[in-house]
Amino acid sequence: MINARFVRQCGCLVVASMFLSGGFVRAQQAAPMPAPIRMFEGHTKPIYAVAYSPDGKFIYTASFDHTVKIWDRVSGQVLRTYTDHKNGVLALAIAKNGLQFASAGLDRQIHLYDVPFRDPLAGAALGAGDGVGIVVSGDGTLLITADKSPLLRLFNGLTGAHVRDFPGLTGPVTGVVLTADNKHLVASTLDGFVRVWDVAAGTLLSSLSVPSATALDLSADGQLIATVGADGVLRVSDRPLGPPKLLAGHTLPLAGVAISKDGKQAITTGADLTVRRFDLTTVKEVKA
Repeated sequence: MINARFVRQCGCLVVASMFLSGGFVRAQQAAPMPAPIRMFEGHTKPIYAVAYSPDGKFIYTASFDHTVKIWDRVSGQVLRTYTDHKNGVLALAIAKNGLQFASAGLDRQIHLYDVPFRDPLAGAALGAGDGVGIVVSGDGTLLITADKSPLLRLFNGLTGAHVRDFPGLTGPVTGVVLTADNKHLVASTLDGFVRVWDVAAGTLLSSLSVPSATALDLSADGQLIATVGADGVLRVSDRPLGPPKLLAGHTLPLAGVAISKDGKQAITTGADLTVRRFDLTTVKEVKA
């Protein structure tokens, strides 16, 4: 996932040229940043999380102004603003069916919505930590949250009832993803671990130690796990968690990663202010 801390701090969302195979913003290493296609203006404080609808027609944003907004990608117009949070919103997730989305934030509340209705379908309270990650199953029935305490929690997406906590965490969660079949949960933590759990049983299945894990993504088929870290390296592991392939190129810590829909490439962002593209088959950076 691409960390939205790199979105402009003025509360504007900038969309540049699209990486067609995966829908990612692209910038060449040596070339100047391309001119924005469109500015999305409406938030009054910094944007922290950004998500695309599955059909690519809408953009969801979460902000420190306590709101979540849905935008029309083509026109740049705000279609809906949600104001149920009482503090900054840090996490967003959209169900693969595009019919539900969830948000979590500094008010330690979770809200699950049916699109396009304004009122929450369900809500729940987080634990002692601020909500930093959220995942919704494809049908909206499962809701998984990550907070700084650290806790990884499963909720019933229809009622908001707490089902269980996932064991084994040793540090704050930096990334959380759910496999398409809803059977396995994958999470990375700041202390350098990647772990996989069985969702139904709540049991820890496997664990991998890496030097650093600041963000995480999972390929569409669930077979590749990509993590990035403070050492500026992209690591890609096969499931179950085997020794990772190392892809270097950045010169400073990394904060975001996304795998293309076909699972062949990955995009990374970092503190060196570059966006890089890697071929996961050749294990090399794509320069062109």
